[in-house]
Amino acid sequence: RVGERIAIMRDGKIVQVGTPEEIITAPADDYVTDFVAGISRLKVVRAKTLMQPVSEAESQYGPLSDDLPKIDEHENLTRIIRLMIEVERPILVQQDGRTSGVITPRNVFRTVIEGTETS
Repeated sequence: RVGERIAIMRDGKIVQVGTPEEIITAPADDYVTDFVAGISRLKVVRAKTLMQPVSEAESQYGPLSDDLPKIDEHENLTRIIRLMIEVERPILVQQDGRTSGVITPRNVFRTVIEGTETS
């Protein structure tokens, strides 16, 4: 299991420090990109990273229904994909019982494709 915060070093110097999710989704340079290539995003990337603001989603898709499925901001990409396959609708992201964002298929596809392009 990977730690909560990790450091990537090159030639005795720290190149990047962050959570596994931060390092995988925003590598500091090509060295880090190569280092994390092949690491699956499915269990590392969380809903809070994928989500977009509600206002942005509504400007693209119109008003969001109150009955959309809801998940916690800490759910991983595997759970998000499974839920999205089941419901075929956007998913509301909850933080402390409040809606903090929306995940659409576009958000999921972009994350998956970005992950495979570095592999």
